[in-house]
Amino acid sequence: MSSPLDWTARKLISYPPTAKPAGYNPRACGVILQGSTTDVVLQLLCARPAGRWTSNHLIEAAVLAQVGRAAGTVRWALVYLRQLGLVEASGDNRNSRYLRYRVTPKGMELKR
Repeated sequence: MSSPLDWTARKLISYPPTAKPAGYNPRACGVILQGSTTDVVLQLLCARPAGRWTSNHLIEAAVLAQVGRAAGTVRWALVYLRQLGLVEASGDNRNSRYLRYRVTPKGMELKR
């Protein structure tokens, strides 16, 4: 006579393996979500006059005043936008440790 545990194990083994469903990821990689900090930063830089550089401090202050996001999320958004090629950075004349940012033509095209 077999034990209930043995019977259960045999039943589980007898079932055919099922493929995992692909699923839906609402936060797919490389997609800027509407209303996210990244989206707000890109909108802010697109609203600036073409070719105009904006310092990190001014971007952080504007986003903080507009939507109340933390400065760290703004810094991450700027790094992410640079990786996507939507924003470019340059050293500030006052101190090379600080960066200035402006939107690239690719970034302007994306926000139209």
